[in-house]
Amino acid sequence: MTRSATRSKSQQHSFVEQIAEKFNGVHSNFVLGSTKENNPIVYCTDGFCELTQYNPQEIIRRNGNCNFLYGVKTPQDHIDAIRTALDEQTEFQVKTIFYKKDGSPFDCLFDILPIKNDDDKVVMFVASHKDLLNQSFDESGRKEYIYMLNAFKIIRIRFRAVLYHLSEQLSFNGQTKTETDKITERLVLTAKNANDVKVKHVQRPIFLILHYSRLKLAWDWSIIALTFFIAIMVPLFVAFKIYSLPVVILPQICFIIDILLNFRTTYIDSHGHIVYQSKRIAANYMKTWLIIDLTASIPLELIIDYENASLSLPVTLLKLLRLLHLIHFMAYCDRKFEYNAAVLALLLLSFATLAHWLACIWYIIGNQELMNNQRLGWLYELSLSLNEPYYNSTSGGPSLQDKYVTALYFTLSSLTTVGFGNVSGNTTAEKVFAVITMIIGSLMYAVIFGNVTAIIQRIYSARSKFRSRMYDIRQFCHAYHLPKQLKYRLEDFTYTDWSVTNGINKEEVLKTLPVELQTDICQYLHREFLGLSLFQSVSNGCMRNLSSRIQTSYCAPSEIVIYEGELYHPLYFVASGTLQVFRNDVVVAILGHGDLIGEFPLQSTSSHLPKSTGTVKALTYCDLRYINHFDLKQVTESYPELGQVLQNEWNLAYNLGEDDVPVSKYK
Repeated sequence: MTRSATRSKSQQHSFVEQIAEKFNGVHSNFVLGSTKENNPIVYCTDGFCELTQYNPQEIIRRNGNCNFLYGVKTPQDHIDAIRTALDEQTEFQVKTIFYKKDGSPFDCLFDILPIKNDDDKVVMFVASHKDLLNQSFDESGRKEYIYMLNAFKIIRIRFRAVLYHLSEQLSFNGQTKTETDKITERLVLTAKNANDVKVKHVQRPIFLILHYSRLKLAWDWSIIALTFFIAIMVPLFVAFKIYSLPVVILPQICFIIDILLNFRTTYIDSHGHIVYQSKRIAANYMKTWLIIDLTASIPLELIIDYENASLSLPVTLLKLLRLLHLIHFMAYCDRKFEYNAAVLALLLLSFATLAHWLACIWYIIGNQELMNNQRLGWLYELSLSLNEPYYNSTSGGPSLQDKYVTALYFTLSSLTTVGFGNVSGNTTAEKVFAVITMIIGSLMYAVIFGNVTAIIQRIYSARSKFRSRMYDIRQFCHAYHLPKQLKYRLEDFTYTDWSVTNGINKEEVLKTLPVELQTDICQYLHREFLGLSLFQSVSNGCMRNLSSRIQTSYCAPSEIVIYEGELYHPLYFVASGTLQVFRNDVVVAILGHGDLIGEFPLQSTSSHLPKSTGTVKALTYCDLRYINHFDLKQVTESYPELGQVLQNEWNLAYNLGEDDVPVSKYK
């Protein structure tokens, strides 16, 4: 960042901090007024609307002295002082009596604070209203009031953000944002939480576990981890005769608990429906996994003599039946993780487990050759190289640790086709096993490296696509000799659009889906727009028809959304960001999240697009939703009730179709 840009930013922050300190503990009940004649209000907060019971459209462009809140008990000297402070553009504070829309009075601490730019010129003013709840305002009351104000520090953040955007436009309108600022704002815009859609709540028996719940997911991952643990320990039990009762029993207890939980866990039947009936759940589990799970989970070690080799081997191998669950686990990972680091980790874990199994088999073969008095086996060669000879076929020789590490070293070198040769098969049985290991290794090598290639391509495909897009944009600008301002706007829009959509074309994805599914997705994506009170009285069919016709538009800061006199779509919804409306270079309204802008009454049956009476400009990165005029006409022809709703008065934040009227109308 350049020195001048740093200085500008620091001045801007000082400007906002000055106002924030003046409103120490400021709440959200305030309005912003212009310096135009009669100081028309251009912005009001939700808190102010809630306090006064007025709608935004009833407040915007009214007189900045808030004379619509005056009543019979409002002192005349207070009214004169407020008017004088606005005319002289000075700070002012008074405790007075205002009236709500229903006529009820309330004690109000009224603050006026002029907003100045770097040239010390007043460009706007803030009028803050604090409901004192009929509290006395003596010295003790003042302390209580200051204490109460501290509770509004979190709400104060929103006030700071609004002033920040205003001061940026009013004081630094001609300066270009730095790349760091752009990236930061894009990250703020894209940092949105998205909730996964689950099935609707239905009546179900008590103590029933949903198969998609987080608790069940965590438990399943624990069982999978224990299954891999068994897959590691069972070959060690068989090959090296290493046995520990607690190590065996604890996983068995968890597996038995898992069997009991499976009798109370929902599942999806062949028709795609979730089954909640306990009897059907139990019957389904008994027909599928119960016998396998029960056989692998019964702790036979507590019943039989585990020192008996003829019984210990089959009992131990029975535990491997639990590994059949890994088939479903692999399918789940393939469906959920696709090609990313999780798949790579799973492949490496599978490869290491396979090497461990083959190492145990390699040791069994070597030990059998040694018991047959074969002096050529790899175990005998290892004992000579370590100078730890066997005294007979059952005593002496290297430690178990040396044997396992050497066996694992051989299987890994064979599976990876490295084959150093310092450990090799000498007998016929060992050579046959080495050949089989090499064949398995070649297949595993191809599978792992093929998936690694796909993962890398997947990771860099989006980045490569973005770079190709930016290259085309720059070549377009160069070929048609676009000026720098248009070039920067085009690049900034591309950055913004990509950061929000990640290069995914929503229309391309939706058009491959069934119509009903498309409509359901559109209803979810535009649920905030369709949840407005404007659409509450229309039928569900009308809502579904509208949802598929709503379009999205993204705007960068300082981007003009609608020019004055331009044809525009009659209904816009601000999903995020801040916009300003001005006429003749004078700000007349500031719009934010949840506001509707358009024309009223909405001529949905007209064959002509309306003309805007004001210019709409983005102050921040904005996400807008709008309905095409001709699409809206088609919907109202099919659903007349929507046309009737649009002709009645509804909550429009700003009417772009209204001619410029004198502010005195709102006095």
